[in-house]
Amino acid sequence: MISNNGKTISKAGFPLCTMFVVSAISIFFNPYETFGSTYTNIIIIIVYLACLLYSLIIAKSSISKYHIYLFILLSIILFLNFRNALIMSFVGLLSLTVILKKEVFFPINLVNLVHSFITLYFVYDFLEKGILFPIGELYVLPGNSDPNFSSYGLLLYFLFSVRIKSLLGVLFAVYVGLLSISRAYALSIFSFLILFVILSFFSKNIFLDKIFRKLGNTFSFLPDRKRLLLFYIVLFANLSIFAYGSTLSLALEGDSVSRSDATRLYSVGSGDDDRFIANQAYVEYFRKNPDVLLWGDPSLSLDAKYTRGLTVPHNGLIFATILLGFPFLTIYLMILSSILFRFDYYPNLAFAITPFIFSLFLHVGFSINHNIFVFCLISMANNSHKQFWLRNIPFGSFIFSLLPRNGTGSLK
Repeated sequence: MISNNGKTISKAGFPLCTMFVVSAISIFFNPYETFGSTYTNIIIIIVYLACLLYSLIIAKSSISKYHIYLFILLSIILFLNFRNALIMSFVGLLSLTVILKKEVFFPINLVNLVHSFITLYFVYDFLEKGILFPIGELYVLPGNSDPNFSSYGLLLYFLFSVRIKSLLGVLFAVYVGLLSISRAYALSIFSFLILFVILSFFSKNIFLDKIFRKLGNTFSFLPDRKRLLLFYIVLFANLSIFAYGSTLSLALEGDSVSRSDATRLYSVGSGDDDRFIANQAYVEYFRKNPDVLLWGDPSLSLDAKYTRGLTVPHNGLIFATILLGFPFLTIYLMILSSILFRFDYYPNLAFAITPFIFSLFLHVGFSINHNIFVFCLISMANNSHKQFWLRNIPFGSFIFSLLPRNGTGSLK
């Protein structure tokens, strides 16, 4: 949660605040790289490891038996497959698991400062390039040449703005995101709004809550379905999109035309079969090479004739399998899902699911830095004290944090 007086930070909250800042820097100032350079990764691993040790030794946090067993399995895989991406994922996930064992507090001044700094960075670049860009000009974030990756960074910024109730931050993210004409971004935003409204409504109505739980009993055959709800949702969504992609690619038979104007937002066949055929090619490669499925192969790049010229699969789960191996990725998702189980499901499930919706169409969403950032947002409580109008201008959250406030500033 966010601390009442805006400044207090608990021993348990200090390492999580540190990881929050590090993940934000990694995401918004190097959005194109999934895991970054080796030098950057070493620094991040050291920081996450320091946060883990601080949480265990100073904050006296712990880890449950359930997670101990899962991390033992991850340790065995890491020992057999010692690679940079696996090390950072392991250390970051272990740190997050241990730290969130306790209730943590974020100083609101820090949260507002991070949001304001990111916003000013975006606004400056946007103004420099022209604030009246028409939709379809393929706006990209600073230091980024790919509008799809830009829109994913903006999606995380959108979730951040929603969490701290920055209205103009939300509007800015939506408008600038549309300039990237990314359908994955538009679908993710729409899905989040629908999920957030529906799940929030369910959480406030006992009768509907009971109906929702009874519907969940339909899937009683799934082991530990409550704690692993996010895990099952991600797998089901990826299986569904793979089936849809296979059907679509057969229907289009290479006749789709990639568009780069605003019509791309609502066109179904704008290069879709290319990305789905590329995904199918990698899945087929896994079938023929089970060792790659088990251990991954970061150097894997299929011949362009099998992937329609795409150098990587346009799916986060497939891409993460290449980097981490499917057994490691499976346990990784199980741990993430069990961490989410510690929080109130309904409003926070929308935050957790949305990045994975985007990952259905692009090789993002499974980086430990991205997941840490999202779970930091989930662990923040909504600010329930009186909102000043300054709070709703893009860079006003930091100014707002410096103003005196009346009332308790209590948080849900």
